[in-house]
Amino acid sequence: MWQEIKISRKTDYSVRVLIALARNGNETLSARELSETMQIPYRFLEQVIRGLRQGGFIKSYRGFKGGYQLSRTPQDISLLEIVEAVHGPIELTPCLEEPSACNLIKDCAAHEVWLQVDRNIRQSLGSVTLDKLTSKDHLSILKS
Repeated sequence: MWQEIKISRKTDYSVRVLIALARNGNETLSARELSETMQIPYRFLEQVIRGLRQGGFIKSYRGFKGGYQLSRTPQDISLLEIVEAVHGPIELTPCLEEPSACNLIKDCAAHEVWLQVDRNIRQSLGSVTLDKLTSKDHLSILKS
């Protein structure tokens, strides 16, 4: 289903949680710590954490020193993967999702433009990984 182009609050919060966990390395962070550090309302954070666990991004530990950790290395998790896991597939127009449903696709001057923009977005988001977002030089990813 085609959706408008917008990074949802849930997607933004999911990225924040994953950045915090990536910065924390092998140490666990509790939900309270994540809520406070990343300024995410605790009730909403519970939903975000559930989605990230189901998506295979984080693992949880119970007990006194329990909390959350990344389940994979930061260099193996891209923004594209996070966005699509939380938000669903990125599709700029319905014809990119279902080309056969468009009767005008053969003569549509805009189709190739939308296709290229879609590729650029996917390539850009796919090239940004959590390790790049947590590096001291993270702003350089915007220049490349």
